Amino acid sequence: MHQALSKVEACEEFIRDRLCKDWGDTKCISCQDEVCDLYQQLHTQGSPQTLQLFEEIMVNIISDVHSSKTEKDSLEQQYKREKEEHLKHLRALEEEIEGQVQKTEHRIKKEVHIFFSYVGQTVYIWLISNSGKLFQANNA
Repeated sequence: MHQALSKVEACEEFIRDRLCKDWGDTKCISCQDEVCDLYQQLHTQGSPQTLQLFEEIMVNIISDVHSSKTEKDSLEQQYKREKEEHLKHLRALEEEIEGQVQKTEHRIKKEVHIFFSYVGQTVYIWLISNSGKLFQANNA
């Protein structure tokens, strides 16, 4: 029993030291228990060459997984940066549109004020010039 435990410990040490050292995780693959069982069987029943080949294959697999994880993390960061850039661009567009709306509102208000000032002056002038006629019409 003590010998089997040391082989399991050897497997765990192999995985921890040779496969997971850069990840900071002691269980870097989901099927680690199965890998340990296979490692233990190869260690007990297999040839040293088969065990070495298995170790090399596992190192390559974990390296590929690690590379994929690194690439995924990099792509996630790139996505977040691009998303933030797009949000900044959208905010800038919103501010520009809001500024254009305010300028247009101000221009329209000014034009309306000018228009009604002109209409008001025209009506005032008309009233003054026709006040005599209006006064006569009211008194009649």
